[in-house]
Amino acid sequence: AHPPEDKFRRSRCPSSGRSRAPRSGSRRTSRRNRRSFPPPPPVEEARADQTTTDLAWLWTTLQIAGWSLGAVVVLFGPSVFLGILRARRRRRRAGGDDHAERIAGGWAELVDTARDTGTPVGAGATRREQAAALDERFPEAGVGALAVRADAGVFGAGTPSDAEVSAYWNDVDTAVGGIRRSVRWRRRLAARFFPVSVWSTLFRRRGRRS
Repeated sequence: AHPPEDKFRRSRCPSSGRSRAPRSGSRRTSRRNRRSFPPPPPVEEARADQTTTDLAWLWTTLQIAGWSLGAVVVLFGPSVFLGILRARRRRRRAGGDDHAERIAGGWAELVDTARDTGTPVGAGATRREQAAALDERFPEAGVGALAVRADAGVFGAGTPSDAEVSAYWNDVDTAVGGIRRSVRWRRRLAARFFPVSVWSTLFRRRGRRS
Protein backbone atom coordinates (compact mmCIF):
# COMPACT_ATOMS: atom_id res chain seq x y z
CA ALA A 1 0.00 0.00 0.00
CA HIS A 2 1.16 3.49 -0.87
CA PRO A 3 0.70 6.51 1.24
CA PRO A 4 -2.13 8.85 0.21
CA GLU A 5 0.31 11.56 -0.84
CA ASP A 6 1.93 9.27 -3.45
CA LYS A 7 -1.46 8.34 -4.85
CA PHE A 8 -2.40 11.99 -5.08
CA ARG A 9 0.83 12.78 -6.95
CA ARG A 10 0.41 9.86 -9.33
CA SER A 11 -3.22 10.67 -10.06
CA ARG A 12 -2.35 14.31 -10.68
CA CYS A 13 0.48 13.53 -13.11
CA PRO A 14 -0.34 10.16 -14.64
CA SER A 15 1.71 10.61 -17.79
CA SER A 16 4.74 12.30 -16.36
CA GLY A 17 6.97 9.29 -16.76
CA ARG A 18 5.88 8.54 -20.30
CA SER A 19 6.24 12.14 -21.57
CA ARG A 20 9.86 12.49 -20.53
CA ALA A 21 11.13 9.56 -22.63
CA PRO A 22 10.15 10.95 -26.05
CA ARG A 23 11.59 14.35 -25.17
CA SER A 24 14.98 12.85 -24.58
CA GLY A 25 14.69 10.89 -27.84
CA SER A 26 13.78 14.02 -29.84
CA ARG A 27 16.74 15.85 -28.38
CA ARG A 28 19.04 13.07 -29.46
CA THR A 29 17.56 13.09 -32.97
CA SER A 30 17.99 16.84 -33.34
CA ARG A 31 21.58 16.53 -32.13
CA ARG A 32 22.26 13.81 -34.69
CA ASN A 33 20.72 15.96 -37.49
CA ARG A 34 22.88 18.86 -36.49
CA ARG A 35 25.96 16.69 -36.57
CA SER A 36 25.08 15.26 -40.05
CA PHE A 37 25.03 18.69 -41.81
CA PRO A 38 28.39 20.38 -42.48
CA PRO A 39 28.91 23.85 -41.08
CA PRO A 40 28.19 26.77 -43.44
CA PRO A 41 31.21 28.29 -45.18
CA PRO A 42 32.59 31.53 -43.84
CA VAL A 43 31.30 34.78 -45.34
CA GLU A 44 34.76 35.82 -46.57
CA GLU A 45 35.21 32.62 -48.59
CA ALA A 46 31.77 33.00 -50.20
CA ARG A 47 32.54 36.56 -51.21
CA ALA A 48 35.91 35.55 -52.62
CA ASP A 49 34.31 32.80 -54.72
CA GLN A 50 31.70 35.24 -56.04
CA THR A 51 34.39 37.78 -56.93
CA THR A 52 36.40 35.13 -58.77
CA THR A 53 33.33 34.10 -60.75
CA ASP A 54 32.53 37.70 -61.68
CA LEU A 55 36.08 38.32 -62.85
CA ALA A 56 36.01 35.18 -64.98
CA TRP A 57 32.79 36.28 -66.68
CA LEU A 58 34.24 39.77 -67.22
CA TRP A 59 37.40 38.39 -68.78
CA THR A 60 35.39 36.12 -71.10
CA THR A 61 33.19 39.03 -72.16
CA LEU A 62 36.24 41.20 -72.88
CA GLN A 63 37.80 38.44 -74.96
CA ILE A 64 34.65 38.01 -77.04
CA ALA A 65 34.38 41.77 -77.55
CA GLY A 66 38.04 41.95 -78.58
CA TRP A 67 37.65 39.16 -81.11
CA SER A 68 34.54 40.76 -82.56
CA LEU A 69 36.25 44.12 -82.85
CA GLY A 70 39.25 42.53 -84.52
CA ALA A 71 37.03 40.79 -87.06
CA VAL A 72 35.27 44.07 -87.87
CA VAL A 73 38.61 45.83 -88.33
CA VAL A 74 39.91 43.09 -90.61
CA LEU A 75 36.75 43.05 -92.74
CA PHE A 76 35.95 46.75 -92.99
CA GLY A 77 39.25 48.41 -92.11
CA PRO A 78 40.67 48.47 -95.67
CA SER A 79 37.41 49.80 -97.14
CA VAL A 80 37.25 52.57 -94.54
CA PHE A 81 40.87 53.48 -95.22
CA LEU A 82 40.29 53.62 -98.97
CA GLY A 83 37.14 55.66 -98.51
CA ILE A 84 39.04 58.18 -96.42
CA LEU A 85 41.76 58.44 -99.07
CA ARG A 86 39.17 58.95 -101.80
CA ALA A 87 37.40 61.69 -99.83
CA ARG A 88 40.71 63.47 -99.18
CA ARG A 89 41.58 63.29 -102.87
CA ARG A 90 38.25 64.82 -103.83
CA ARG A 91 38.66 67.69 -101.35
CA ARG A 92 42.14 68.34 -102.66
CA ARG A 93 40.92 68.46 -106.26
CA ALA A 94 37.93 70.67 -105.54
CA GLY A 95 39.60 73.03 -103.07
CA GLY A 96 42.85 74.03 -104.76
CA ASP A 97 43.94 77.60 -105.34
CA ASP A 98 44.46 77.27 -109.09
CA HIS A 99 41.11 77.43 -110.92
CA ALA A 100 42.39 75.55 -113.94
CA GLU A 101 43.65 72.72 -111.74
CA ARG A 102 40.28 72.58 -110.00
CA ILE A 103 38.52 72.11 -113.34
CA ALA A 104 41.06 69.44 -114.33
CA GLY A 105 40.46 67.80 -110.96
CA GLY A 106 36.72 67.72 -111.66
CA TRP A 107 37.29 65.83 -114.87
CA ALA A 108 39.70 63.45 -113.11
CA GLU A 109 37.01 62.80 -110.48
CA LEU A 110 34.57 61.87 -113.22
CA VAL A 111 37.04 59.50 -114.89
CA ASP A 112 37.92 57.84 -111.57
CA THR A 113 34.23 57.27 -110.83
CA ALA A 114 33.82 55.54 -114.19
CA ARG A 115 36.82 53.31 -113.45
CA ASP A 116 35.53 52.47 -109.97
CA THR A 117 32.21 51.33 -111.44
CA GLY A 118 33.97 48.97 -113.85
CA THR A 119 34.31 51.06 -117.01
CA PRO A 120 37.83 51.02 -118.50
CA VAL A 121 39.13 54.43 -119.48
CA GLY A 122 42.44 54.97 -121.23
CA ALA A 123 44.90 56.70 -118.92
CA GLY A 124 46.99 58.18 -121.78
CA ALA A 125 44.01 59.31 -123.87
CA THR A 126 42.87 62.90 -124.20
CA ARG A 127 39.77 64.16 -122.42
CA ARG A 128 37.70 64.09 -125.60
CA GLU A 129 38.84 60.54 -126.35
CA GLN A 130 37.92 59.52 -122.85
CA ALA A 131 34.57 61.29 -123.21
CA ALA A 132 33.85 59.39 -126.43
CA ALA A 133 34.38 56.07 -124.60
CA LEU A 134 32.24 57.17 -121.68
CA ASP A 135 29.43 58.48 -123.89
CA GLU A 136 29.00 54.99 -125.31
CA ARG A 137 28.64 53.54 -121.84
CA PHE A 138 26.73 56.43 -120.19
CA PRO A 139 24.93 58.37 -122.93
CA GLU A 140 22.72 60.31 -120.49
CA ALA A 141 25.57 61.66 -118.32
CA GLY A 142 26.59 64.43 -120.72
CA VAL A 143 30.27 63.59 -120.47
CA GLY A 144 31.21 65.05 -123.87
CA ALA A 145 30.23 68.60 -122.91
CA LEU A 146 32.20 68.34 -119.66
CA ALA A 147 35.31 67.31 -121.59
CA VAL A 148 35.01 70.35 -123.87
CA ARG A 149 34.57 72.69 -120.91
CA ALA A 150 37.54 71.13 -119.12
CA ASP A 151 39.80 71.70 -122.14
CA ALA A 152 38.60 75.28 -122.38
CA GLY A 153 39.25 75.91 -118.70
CA VAL A 154 42.73 74.36 -118.76
CA PHE A 155 44.02 75.45 -122.18
CA GLY A 156 41.94 78.60 -122.68
CA ALA A 157 43.34 82.11 -122.78
CA GLY A 158 41.52 83.38 -119.72
CA THR A 159 41.34 82.11 -116.16
CA PRO A 160 38.05 80.50 -115.07
CA SER A 161 36.18 82.38 -112.37
CA ASP A 162 35.01 80.96 -109.07
CA ALA A 163 31.44 80.78 -110.37
CA GLU A 164 32.55 78.84 -113.44
CA VAL A 165 34.58 76.40 -111.34
CA SER A 166 31.69 75.85 -108.92
CA ALA A 167 29.24 75.35 -111.80
CA TYR A 168 31.58 72.85 -113.42
CA TRP A 169 31.92 70.83 -110.22
CA ASN A 170 28.14 70.84 -109.79
CA ASP A 171 27.76 69.40 -113.29
CA VAL A 172 30.49 66.85 -112.53
CA ASP A 173 28.60 65.73 -109.40
CA THR A 174 25.43 65.36 -111.47
CA ALA A 175 27.25 63.24 -114.05
CA VAL A 176 28.87 61.15 -111.31
CA GLY A 177 25.46 60.48 -109.77
CA GLY A 178 24.10 59.41 -113.17
CA ILE A 179 27.01 57.02 -113.70
CA ARG A 180 26.53 55.41 -110.30
CA ARG A 181 22.78 55.00 -110.78
CA SER A 182 23.26 53.34 -114.14
CA VAL A 183 25.24 50.40 -112.72
CA ARG A 184 24.12 47.58 -110.45
CA TRP A 185 24.11 47.89 -106.69
CA ARG A 186 27.07 45.52 -106.39
CA ARG A 187 29.14 47.80 -108.58
CA ARG A 188 28.09 50.78 -106.52
CA LEU A 189 29.15 49.08 -103.29
CA ALA A 190 32.47 48.04 -104.80
CA ALA A 191 33.07 51.57 -106.05
CA ARG A 192 32.33 53.02 -102.64
CA PHE A 193 34.23 50.59 -100.42
CA PHE A 194 36.95 49.28 -102.76
CA PRO A 195 37.62 52.02 -105.33
CA VAL A 196 39.93 50.80 -108.07
CA SER A 197 41.26 54.29 -108.73
CA VAL A 198 42.65 54.55 -105.20
CA TRP A 199 44.27 51.12 -105.42
CA SER A 200 45.95 52.00 -108.71
CA THR A 201 47.24 55.29 -107.30
CA LEU A 202 48.75 53.54 -104.29
CA PHE A 203 50.44 50.95 -106.49
CA ARG A 204 51.88 53.61 -108.80
CA ARG A 205 53.34 55.50 -105.83
CA ARG A 206 54.83 52.33 -104.45
CA GLY A 207 56.37 51.49 -107.80
CA ARG A 208 57.96 54.91 -108.05
CA ARG A 209 59.49 54.62 -104.59
CA SER A 210 60.91 51.18 -105.30
